[in-house]
Amino acid sequence: MCEVNRNLQIPLVFEAIEKMGILKVNCEGYEADDVIGTLVERYKNEFEIYLLSNDRDLWQLISKNVKVMLPNTKGVFEEVNNE
Repeated sequence: MCEVNRNLQIPLVFEAIEKMGILKVNCEGYEADDVIGTLVERYKNEFEIYLLSNDRDLWQLISKNVKVMLPNTKGVFEEVNNE
């Protein structure tokens, strides 16, 4: 199996995100799930929010307007039902 150097891939992902017009938020010193939680709390009453992640810590954010989509083994995202 071929080893992948993620440090080489990250700049390419950021470049692709920028070209697609997707906002990238970087907050030095904060973990991603903390930044995501803060943004969700701020905007959950104004927008329908979809989080695409396999991080189960984000499930606590699920609400009427906040959906977590979990990738399956086929690369398809399925909505998490946290009931």
